[in-house]
Amino acid sequence: MKNLINSEGKTELEIIEVNPKKIIFKTTYSWAFGLNANHEDKIRYFSLSNNFLNRQKLQKIVPSYKFSKTVPDSLLVNSSLPQLRNYQTEDVKFLSKLKSIAIFSEMRTGKTPTALMTFQK
Repeated sequence: MKNLINSEGKTELEIIEVNPKKIIFKTTYSWAFGLNANHEDKIRYFSLSNNFLNRQKLQKIVPSYKFSKTVPDSLLVNSSLPQLRNYQTEDVKFLSKLKSIAIFSEMRTGKTPTALMTFQK
């Protein structure tokens, strides 16, 4: 369990558990909103799916936390490519067939990973 402590000495983000499916942490609503996290059953508990992009985000916030110790090797091997959501995968399939593209999806829907995967195809 590692903490991010702000300048006033108040804990901002505390990683509670990392399992193969999700990363559970305790934080304020504003931090969770900024991370686009899902709310858990307990108050102030939030989660993110356990993938490369989310581990990278949290690693910047809590640099002392060692995700490599808590993430199975099988997840680390395939971590070079981001895991896309179902609708992003459909977008990549469609966009990779086109000669020129523009992505006008809503904010916070993952346009960047979609574009990067489209460019790789």
